[in-house]
Amino acid sequence: MPEKKTKKKKASFKRIVKHKIFRKRNAFALLCLILTLVVGSLFIGSELFPVSKGIKIIGGIILLIFIGVLLINVHKKKTLKVIGSMILVISILINMVILDHFILTKQFIEKSIHDQNTYHKTTYYIIESSTSNYDENTIPKEVVTYKDIFNLNGAMKKINRKHSMKAKEFDNVLYVLEDVKNNQTIGLIDYSIYEVLVASNLVYLAADYNILYKFDVYTKKEKRPESHQHSYNIYLEGKNPANLIDFQSIITLNFQTNKMLYTMIPKNIYTSVSSKEKKADKLGYQSIYKPTAPKESLEKLLGITIDNTITLDTKKLSNFINSLNGVEICSEKEVLTKTPSILNIYEEQGERLQIAKGCQEYEGMDAITILRDQNRSYTSNILEDLYQRVENHFLLNYRKNLDRFSNLLQSNLSKKQLKEMIKQLSDTDTKWTIEKQYLEGIEANRFVLDDSLVENVLIPTESDIEIIQKSIKEVLK
Repeated sequence: MPEKKTKKKKASFKRIVKHKIFRKRNAFALLCLILTLVVGSLFIGSELFPVSKGIKIIGGIILLIFIGVLLINVHKKKTLKVIGSMILVISILINMVILDHFILTKQFIEKSIHDQNTYHKTTYYIIESSTSNYDENTIPKEVVTYKDIFNLNGAMKKINRKHSMKAKEFDNVLYVLEDVKNNQTIGLIDYSIYEVLVASNLVYLAADYNILYKFDVYTKKEKRPESHQHSYNIYLEGKNPANLIDFQSIITLNFQTNKMLYTMIPKNIYTSVSSKEKKADKLGYQSIYKPTAPKESLEKLLGITIDNTITLDTKKLSNFINSLNGVEICSEKEVLTKTPSILNIYEEQGERLQIAKGCQEYEGMDAITILRDQNRSYTSNILEDLYQRVENHFLLNYRKNLDRFSNLLQSNLSKKQLKEMIKQLSDTDTKWTIEKQYLEGIEANRFVLDDSLVENVLIPTESDIEIIQKSIKEVLK
């Protein structure tokens, strides 16, 4: 009797094993389901993509697998079995795409954090009169410079690795240029100032000076505590080849209320320099005193804290706009820009851009030129169109878009902030409320660029500042 029972059990087990749910094709379906659950847990738990969207996508894939299982188990219907198998293969391909997006995004964030510059680079020139013809052996033991040059000690330390020199300081950079030209001395000057005053031929003639050599000095960036708040301010600056500001703004983000405030700050706002006592200048020129001076001066002016900085290179931004097939700008009338449509705005060569009446597509360099002109309606127009194009095309060519962003900007955004931004760009369901404001001011003429030029500036009033402050604080709540 016990032997018969054993045989009966074995026969029963064989029948179960031969049952259709244990067929190889169903084992393949089970693997598809396990892969989906693993990918889904990574995808949803990563904080890189919207949870609701992740659940919908993974739920959709599981439904596909269920349909595929039903079809491959239909009795004696080969066509349906083939369709079911194709559905299961498609579910694997979708999982692979999701996994690829996840890995690419993680790599992008890690690279962005790793590539964050921990040093500011300042470029200097040692210049001479074009009639001096100094060389390595005859170079003077004294270099003339000006008292407001940034990091004089660091620059002299670098110079003295090759030449033993002392620095003689003048009150103003103009005295340096005059002394070099008339007294055959050599001068230490900031690259940015040289581009504006000399290389452009706007104030001095480039033919009157030679550049003996060029060198860079690096200063460590101040590291601010990482922000874990749901709302914060970002300082956005666009810099031209002369390393001076083309355009700037403050972006206020609130990820709980999905509000964004874009505060346009004209580069010719005239305010005190944060790093200098009793010194004022245009914000667009203030980086000659200290790389972070424009941002710090804005903090002081507006009474706010700016948590992060994003720096855009003009040339790279131009290429980025071209990669999105330009931007559309609508104008009520024909307008001629104040600056030429060329990379270095301090060169006088190049034609001004004619902005046509009506709506028209403009390529990258033309869009940069329009941004430089600081017309609030055109600036707003460009930013809105750019935002829409980035949002609409972000998930298409995902790898290419991440590469574009990686090459476009330098920032000190934290991992958490990068995750939040990518999540919002990926979330087409959540709509943001985007508001814009513009810092006003009273026009006046003032000495700028270390008191070497007189230019038209904007001086903000207390009421102008209060309006900006109030709007920023409202979004941060």
